[in-house]
Amino acid sequence: MSSVSLFIAFLRIGATSFGMPAILHNVRTYAVNRRIVTEDEVDEGLALVQLYPGPIMANLVTYLGHRHRGNAGAFAATSGFLLPSLLAMLAAAAAFQHFAGQSGIKALLWSLNAVVVGTVLNVTVDYGKKHVANMTQALLAVLAAVIALSGMNLLWAIAAGAVAGVSMSPRPARVPTLVRLSVPLQLRELAVPLVLAAGLALIAMVCALSRSQLGDVTAAFMRIGSIAFGNGYTILPMIQKTAVVDHHWLSASQLGASIGIAQFTPGPILNVATFVGFTAAGFVGALAASLAIYAPSFVMTLFVAQAYQRLRHLDWIRGAMGGVLAAFVGMLVMVLARLGEHALTGPFAVAVATLSFVALRYLKWSLPVIYLLVGVAVLGWSARSQFGG
Repeated sequence: MSSVSLFIAFLRIGATSFGMPAILHNVRTYAVNRRIVTEDEVDEGLALVQLYPGPIMANLVTYLGHRHRGNAGAFAATSGFLLPSLLAMLAAAAAFQHFAGQSGIKALLWSLNAVVVGTVLNVTVDYGKKHVANMTQALLAVLAAVIALSGMNLLWAIAAGAVAGVSMSPRPARVPTLVRLSVPLQLRELAVPLVLAAGLALIAMVCALSRSQLGDVTAAFMRIGSIAFGNGYTILPMIQKTAVVDHHWLSASQLGASIGIAQFTPGPILNVATFVGFTAAGFVGALAASLAIYAPSFVMTLFVAQAYQRLRHLDWIRGAMGGVLAAFVGMLVMVLARLGEHALTGPFAVAVATLSFVALRYLKWSLPVIYLLVGVAVLGWSARSQFGG
């Protein structure tokens, strides 16, 4: 398959997938059915990309592209996958700034915040059930929540989780069957990721010295992309700490709205970075934040895809990941607390958050359906009130 075909295929997946479950479903169905990738390659990639920082789904797409066309395929697949979410969030961020003062939009965003609370609660429960299975992991989650809520650097929580995870005895678990790669490590192909890594280091240095808003945005999201594990929900605590608490680029309420909008637009939830960058530094800031949060793990994936055979048997890496994900459960509690403080301002908001949680967890409704129903109801009520109906 050519790089152009990979770009088109993952452009379609990126434009029609809302959130991690939908992305994974479309990769497994659309891409596998059209023989773009195989099921074994998807399982192999899923096991691999959880061993290092960065958003899981974007890293998976990068890995699959690299698997078929090397570095060129990785660029093609990743750019096609991320382009729809970038354009959609840019439009949403611009519309938010233009219409945010209108009463109907205020009511809509207020309701979206409440839905987000229910969504994050559902995700926290899921992650808690999966990654807090013993007393050590529970203590890690509590420690991380305390660190996050106290305003301390979240890296302490990540480090504690990693160290404790390495020391914990491995638990029996079902791991996708990995396909043994027969291609030896190609040192010449490391030239591209090495050059990219050097370029990122230079950009980070320039941003640190620039003392500008754009430089701060770029450096902050590059740092987040370099150290945060998991999918969008596990990375959101670091975005909230950076954007709301440390730099005050936007309020907690605005971040909650951006999370809601991100879930109602295609692609990974980390297109929240586009919204934050746009709010902080305009169009250029949106592009910088979007590229910065994905670039570090993209380069890591190029390295890991080459060195896969040498990494697959390192069980201590899986242990570290388990500890880090347990810590992230506590950090998600911080996100839930901060969002709830600003979003749950009355009985109606509490009802919306509760119903959203029930609809997601027990009725198995999709988020777009929930947002559509809430949006239509709120805007209809606002229009009726405005015109005295």
